[in-house]
Amino acid sequence: MFSQRIDAHIELRMPDVADATALYALVEADRSALAQWLPWAENMSVQDESEFIQSFREKMARYELWGAVIVVDQQVAGMIDLHAIDATNRRAEVGYWLASAFQGRGVMTKVLASVEQIAFEEYHIDRLAIFLDTENEPSQAVAKRRGFEQEAVLKHYLWEHGQPRDMIVYVKLGATNN
Repeated sequence: MFSQRIDAHIELRMPDVADATALYALVEADRSALAQWLPWAENMSVQDESEFIQSFREKMARYELWGAVIVVDQQVAGMIDLHAIDATNRRAEVGYWLASAFQGRGVMTKVLASVEQIAFEEYHIDRLAIFLDTENEPSQAVAKRRGFEQEAVLKHYLWEHGQPRDMIVYVKLGATNN
């Protein structure tokens, strides 16, 4: 089981089924805010979270994704992952969420920097992409602070609550193409 300290307050560690209750509590506390950007948050239960973590760990074992629980001052605070990993084409996507109680302190910016290093150096990814709702300005600010560049706006990319949602694709290239 891995654990990576980012600074004196922040660490990343492998998700464990034992984290399900804490993660669920964070989602429950921020359900309406999270569900605005992450449809899975709307109806999630503790059991759903537990099953998700088990599936997540199985996919990590097969190198289909990489992910971590974000821990701030020994408290579970959110998650981050590399998914849609395509080793042949050296690309992956980043997904993340952070509970509101931990936002506004630079936590996600530091965490994303660490995950970029893992993607570029350990997974030999050359192209990282983040897909964000056009209205999710806080997550867009994180991507921009980390040097991701807007590549495209995907019109009507998702349908949520019977409404089309546009997504922005932010991309960061590895050192070989900067």
